[in-house]
Amino acid sequence: MMRALAVLLAVSSSSTAFAKPLPEEPSVTVTRVARAIRAHDAKALAKLMHANVLVRGMWFPDAACTKRFGKQRMLKKREHAAFAQCLTKLELGSSTRKSSSEFAQLVTYQPGIEIELAFADGQLYYAGYVHAKPSATPSLTAPSFEALRKTGTTNVDARVAAKLDPEVAKHGRTQVAAWLDVCLDEKGAATITVAEATTKEIGAVFLAATSDWTFDPHVITTAAVVCSQSLLTYPAASAPTMELLPRSEVPHVGEVDGEGVLGGVVGDGVEWVPGVGYPNTLTVRPPPPPPPPPRN
Repeated sequence: MMRALAVLLAVSSSSTAFAKPLPEEPSVTVTRVARAIRAHDAKALAKLMHANVLVRGMWFPDAACTKRFGKQRMLKKREHAAFAQCLTKLELGSSTRKSSSEFAQLVTYQPGIEIELAFADGQLYYAGYVHAKPSATPSLTAPSFEALRKTGTTNVDARVAAKLDPEVAKHGRTQVAAWLDVCLDEKGAATITVAEATTKEIGAVFLAATSDWTFDPHVITTAAVVCSQSLLTYPAASAPTMELLPRSEVPHVGEVDGEGVLGGVVGDGVEWVPGVGYPNTLTVRPPPPPPPPPRN
């Protein structure tokens, strides 16, 4: 039986003082989507879709659905019914992590896949994996990914303390962190890269600490490669209970409609603070300018 997302998503009622209803929060629409999928009601689900739906590739247990929607596609209204039919075959669950996009919610489905769904005014307009790798590469949930681990751990305190203690002191922080993209091929060989980090130097230290990570081959999907994201913090005890993913590639609904709307892009000179925000491209805050020369 599919777990209902409603237990995790608070629904606020709109005030009757407004002649026009307030736009629905993404969490409200996620609940509606979950109910339609749980009821296998493709017709109701199709009605919750925006005129354009950007699908950045999805893996389905149904091979026919993967063939049709496994790569990036812009779905027009004529394809909504077919996409809805595929979605209603999934067993949805809640995620242990949170999207960094204000428009999106994370959901999971068996056998251990995680995606972001984005909404605008009560309609689904985007579905895609949560990592920055090629769109056709399935993204595993954190528990599914960790179940494949043979050696190593995300607690790397002992391996990074000597190098990161000075960095923590230099930046005046109680913790530093890095998000890693980890991709496994069909033999279990891992490719690990830094997605975002407190600084590039700190990211490099965390990356070096994963040299003992090994994994079993994945059999979760039929894809040749699967990916996930791992958050490493130092000290490990400061890791958040609910992880906020790095800045995602979720577009604004205006971009999907071809209106050229850009949302949420953080410019140069912004340094990532764990648990506060995630810039689109990591840059380190430049040092302050030197003091002016003394007057004669």
